[in-house]
Amino acid sequence: MRNNAIVRLKLGESTQVIADCTRGKDWAGAVRLLLDTCRKEPRPNVVIYNVAISSCGRAARWKSACEILDLIQQSRLHPDVISVNATISACQKAKQWAPALMLLDKMNDFSLQPDVISFSATISACEKTSQWEQAVQLLVHMSSSSQVDTIGYNATISALEKGGQWRLAVELLRRMHHERLEPDVVSYNAAMSACEKGGRWQQTLQLFDRMQVSSLKPDAISYGAVTSALEKEGQWERALVCLARMQRARLE
Repeated sequence: MRNNAIVRLKLGESTQVIADCTRGKDWAGAVRLLLDTCRKEPRPNVVIYNVAISSCGRAARWKSACEILDLIQQSRLHPDVISVNATISACQKAKQWAPALMLLDKMNDFSLQPDVISFSATISACEKTSQWEQAVQLLVHMSSSSQVDTIGYNATISALEKGGQWRLAVELLRRMHHERLEPDVVSYNAAMSACEKGGRWQQTLQLFDRMQVSSLKPDAISYGAVTSALEKEGQWERALVCLARMQRARLE
């Protein structure tokens, strides 16, 4: 009993020290402490490895995160969902969509069920690199497994915006209601930006109006998308009206 208590105490101390490095954005320090812990008894558990992966993730050090995930297996431990999700998040922050996708597929090898975070982080990785086809496929998979959420939709709509797919972006915004999800400001902004880049100023205005009917308050990005769409089409008077509305909104 006493030995077990000492082991838990030592592991807890190691976890806390690595977590402190994570909060201080010292990913290299976290990795050094993990490697040092691996050479001592008791050996680190999955929780300690996960904290170190998260530290690498915050610094977008995706290769180091992947190496630590491999180290978990080499230590004869079993990665959990948090281990893989943290590694996918590291890839997402580093804009590495292909490794993120491979990790999502690899969860089956670990006998793990991907959750909302797994899918959303992978979609976000695809969004950051304009891989809109991959993002849509992931969203479909996410929806079929009844794990779809607003974050997943928003990231996919943003990917479509970057890929110049305004029609699909608007369609996904509509589909959110079928999934019983309420689009938020981010959802509308991404769809409006897609329409603006596609030269569809009327659709941009329609979404802007629909957004306010839904009791959502437009932000600077919302007004910027509408103003830019109007300017591109020479709708200067409408653009000025929009700017005036934005100024009033800031004062209120």
